[in-house]
Amino acid sequence: MFAFAFAGRECSQDDFGLTSEDDFSSRRHDACAAACDVLASDASSNSFLPTVVIGGFGEGSVLSALRLVLAIVQNGPIHLRPKLAESGVLIPLSDILRNAFSAGERYNFSTALALIRFCL
Repeated sequence: MFAFAFAGRECSQDDFGLTSEDDFSSRRHDACAAACDVLASDASSNSFLPTVVIGGFGEGSVLSALRLVLAIVQNGPIHLRPKLAESGVLIPLSDILRNAFSAGERYNFSTALALIRFCL
């Protein structure tokens, strides 16, 4: 069982909530696959996503990019996870994880941790 303590609260695997299959799951899978194709290119070319995650378009884009990537890995098909990991999005997540932990920002910390968990 995966569990850790953060700011006096124990977090478990259930806190990262995966969506269940329903009538719209195929549409969510297609939308996530399309978004992943646009944002994360193959490893041989430059990817747009790591630039956004490190704040290349302003600090305000970081949280939105984390939310988008988390939505893709939670709602998309499993085969998208290695593609996102190969795009370089995991490199800036270690800094985000460390900074969020030291600043006590629970959302950023749990989002970065969930992305690492899903993509590895």
